[in-house]
Amino acid sequence: MKEGRDVIETRERRVWELRMQFKTHQQIADELKLTRPAVTQILKRINARHRARHEAEVDAFKSEHVEQLSAIAEQAYGRWAAATAHLSEKSLGRDAQYLAEVRGALADIRQIMGVNAPAKVAQTDPSGENEYGSERPALSDRERAERIAQLLDSARTRRVRPASQPVTNVDTAQ
Repeated sequence: MKEGRDVIETRERRVWELRMQFKTHQQIADELKLTRPAVTQILKRINARHRARHEAEVDAFKSEHVEQLSAIAEQAYGRWAAATAHLSEKSLGRDAQYLAEVRGALADIRQIMGVNAPAKVAQTDPSGENEYGSERPALSDRERAERIAQLLDSARTRRVRPASQPVTNVDTAQ
């Protein structure tokens, strides 16, 4: 039977309250007589709703600031244009602060919009020349499954070996 929306909302609120008290998923489950996976699912739903709300708030914040900065840039450029319309080239430097303001506003807009975000860089070895992991060929699914089986067999062997038998290392450089 499906639970009522009120029951679900009350449970979600209680799970969130306990999580905000830094309780672990298991502690919450124990206290509310739920399973740990159920608590995890509840928290995933709550976090998804919070993330969606915050993303909308961030988008609105970005939009407002871009509009404000655009107005600042437009006003500063207008002041620069008016101040320099009748000046000679020698005296243009005195009004450069208006252009600096325009450039600053445009830089802030680029930052807000993520235009200046760093490019994703592949991890490399300590020399910085070879991409991390490129020294080893990629394993096929079958080779990977065989390798995992070898490691598991080795781990089982170590657990059941007599105390007098020495431990042997598994070759991990295949």
